[in-house]
Amino acid sequence: LTALEVARIPIGAFGGGGGAIAVVGSHILFVTPQGRLGYLRETAAGSGYELRHIDAVVPMNRAGLQDSAFARDPQFNASYFRTFGMLPVRRGDGRLGLYVSHHRYVGGCIQFVVSRATLTEAPDAIALDASGWEDVFVAEPCIGVKATGHPFAGHQAGGRLARTAENTVLVTVGDHEFDGFNDPARVSMDARTHLGKAVEINLDTRAVSVFATGLRNPQGLLISADGLVWETEHGPHGGDELNILQRGGNYGWPEVSYGVNYGFPSRPWPANPAQGRHDGYARPVFSFMPSIGISNLIEIDGDEFPMWRGDLLVASLKDTALRRLRRDAGHIVYSERILLGERLRDIRTLPDGQLVILTDAANLIVLRRKAEQGSEAVHREPALTVSGYGSFGEVFAAEAPSAGSHGTGAEAGREVFNARCAGCHASESGP
Repeated sequence: LTALEVARIPIGAFGGGGGAIAVVGSHILFVTPQGRLGYLRETAAGSGYELRHIDAVVPMNRAGLQDSAFARDPQFNASYFRTFGMLPVRRGDGRLGLYVSHHRYVGGCIQFVVSRATLTEAPDAIALDASGWEDVFVAEPCIGVKATGHPFAGHQAGGRLARTAENTVLVTVGDHEFDGFNDPARVSMDARTHLGKAVEINLDTRAVSVFATGLRNPQGLLISADGLVWETEHGPHGGDELNILQRGGNYGWPEVSYGVNYGFPSRPWPANPAQGRHDGYARPVFSFMPSIGISNLIEIDGDEFPMWRGDLLVASLKDTALRRLRRDAGHIVYSERILLGERLRDIRTLPDGQLVILTDAANLIVLRRKAEQGSEAVHREPALTVSGYGSFGEVFAAEAPSAGSHGTGAEAGREVFNARCAGCHASESGP
């Protein structure tokens, strides 16, 4: 329905998963997977941006992690220790709080944390207040080395944030692969833990309550204009889900899933009594087969994409595409694939209705409607310019891998292959 223009803006040297974006006024704020902050400031002419960094780091204690038992495990993937979500919240007194969900290493285990800092604003700049960071929510329990599978499955952390009321925020917490198969624990159904849940946080009292249970890896969260709470999450292998969360709802993981277990050939998910079914629990509104590596989502409003108004736009990782979902009477009637060719981690709407997307290749993609030939409905500058790269070389340099891995080169590779891959794959060709 709409011809598009795409601009890709590199914002650093980081790689891997994690990180998030937020819109603060006309600024595009971003946090890298390693917790460094920066933003794009729109220029006065409105035809370009200036790239700036913020002299602040999310309190993750990456230095402590490098000396830990996690980092000494050859199977530990340092990129799984990351930031997940970011949400600016302006309160009634005018203060602007920045909420970031992230991992933090402490005392031999890894926490899931929501931290808060206060942003200070100037006409052409933003910064973090000197008071620094404070904890708003720390999930229970602190996560130790898993008994089986990945020693730390931080890629299943979820971590999206959405404001539900003036003083409450919802955060999704992934199961970190404690699913009864990759570890004996089944945390998503366990009322004693926050893992595998959507948790509501009171910003004034810091009291928390479980909003929904039975979640796996909830990568997207949206409060739509009609008040519905939309959530996206990864299935195990197939069956990525779009859900409408309701308070007290149970969405079935790990007891049921439309997906199957990883491996070749594919194997049934062992806990599901009826393969290919989602019986006994709240069902998804829509499920993607095969999986798209689903991530965050937005609702389209405004004049930039008039033919998409009211649609949901879902980003994806594995599929490297957007999915435009048309809603009709509570149903999803179709899914249109819009290929962008990068792993799309987060998505937001800019004040003028254009879209901005964070990718795992450390790009910001700006998406807008292409002007029609001879039309005066959409005025476009001929180019999008970006300045300010000179100060970013050292601040956002790629961080070194965690120290302490066992072995080097081929020796380390064989050790990891035997532990992680040999159950389904062989190291030489054959039937």
